[in-house]
Amino acid sequence: MKPLYRIIESIPHGVILGDSLKQGPVTQVFKVRFEGVEAVLRIDLPIAKTLRLNRIFEAELLETIQPAQMSPKVLFADNLLGVLIWEFQVGETLENKSLVSLPEQLGHNLKQIHETKINGSEPLFADAIENYRQLLKDFDHPLIEPGFTLFDSLKDAKKSLVLSHNDINPGNILAKENLFVLDWEYASLNHPYFDLSNAIENFNFNDQEIEAFLNSYDETITEEGIDRLNQWRNFSLYLALFWLMIIDKYATIQQTEQHWMIKLENRLSQLEG
Repeated sequence: MKPLYRIIESIPHGVILGDSLKQGPVTQVFKVRFEGVEAVLRIDLPIAKTLRLNRIFEAELLETIQPAQMSPKVLFADNLLGVLIWEFQVGETLENKSLVSLPEQLGHNLKQIHETKINGSEPLFADAIENYRQLLKDFDHPLIEPGFTLFDSLKDAKKSLVLSHNDINPGNILAKENLFVLDWEYASLNHPYFDLSNAIENFNFNDQEIEAFLNSYDETITEEGIDRLNQWRNFSLYLALFWLMIIDKYATIQQTEQHWMIKLENRLSQLEG
């Protein structure tokens, strides 16, 4: 990876670097001024290519959905540089803020996302999972096979694939007048239950909140459907574990992520037990 100052110099626009907003295993994120506008700069680390993140599609998607006011406006994108710059949005992520109306608002937002049509260029979630399977094929861990077996049983369910965010969590939801969804780098065509189950799991919704969330999404789920939704919830845990395993194997994992991995292993071991 190029030094940060070299990357900044390679951007053919005026960029003034500000504070670091996030230093993760896949990307670095900074607040910047871009041509005099407050903005956010994201720079890929090498593992982004290992994960096969589709940056061309991500930039195209953000351009398409930006008029709906649920995603940031892209100011500059360069796939070869591994750089994306978007307009800064004032607000707090739901890691730091709680909303009584969150289940209803989030259900409405996910319905809007799932009804969005692009142009047929969307990557497939199943292809990303297959890449994970290949990256972990020589990894000796008792939870790998059950996780992929569960996905194989779910991916052929007779439900139309929809545009899915695939990483709905408190850190990716910004509280403004309406909810604002960040970090679309894992977006793809997927079964709608994955986003629903991911939201239920990551926001730790109780039964009442789940009912309000699904009602707002306008999804009438039969008893069989609830069982399928719960299976997708389980797979969301496996997927988080697989992602952490890949980070641990191909990049640098932080202590907080190691603790998260241990919690996931314990919880999934209980499910398997």
